[in-house]
Amino acid sequence: SELVSLPMSVARRDDRFFTVTGKGNKDRLVPLSPKARQAMRRWLAARRKLSKLAESRFLFPALSDSGHLPRQVFARELKALAARDNGVPFYVALPSPTIDWSLSDGRAIPIEERDAAEVTHVWGRTADGEVLPVRVTPEESSVANYGFDVTPARLVTGLITERGIAEASREGLLALFPEYRARAAGE
Repeated sequence: SELVSLPMSVARRDDRFFTVTGKGNKDRLVPLSPKARQAMRRWLAARRKLSKLAESRFLFPALSDSGHLPRQVFARELKALAARDNGVPFYVALPSPTIDWSLSDGRAIPIEERDAAEVTHVWGRTADGEVLPVRVTPEESSVANYGFDVTPARLVTGLITERGIAEASREGLLALFPEYRARAAGE
């Protein structure tokens, strides 16, 4: 989880390692391999080209109000990228009733936004034994609490369904579910 909140300043130091402040407010040196340093240089160059990212204080920012990439999204993307870069297949299992055939692009999937209090508050017991919500973020903090996120198809090797494994594309799914071709075409 420390990677998600890394400030941009860690990349401005010696590129052979990051200094990460972890549990107990202790600093740890994380060595970077030559490949990791090369990837970081490419990331920083790409990051500078996008004004919204370039302005963020986070090394791995999100295009959200807070500029902070949620840990779950970061972990998912990191795993998918690591799998691709190391030749390890990355499959997603899904039942066909969850496929929305009316959408032509995964970026159009409506994503549920859950109650912000799930992120801003925790439940705790008072000295009197009463259980109450306690706010753990500053009042002025903007919060987005999405119920799920979408893994880009380019990072997915295949989709596992009850009818078999499909290429991670519309055509791949339609090969397994031809009865949805007319619906997918918008007819």
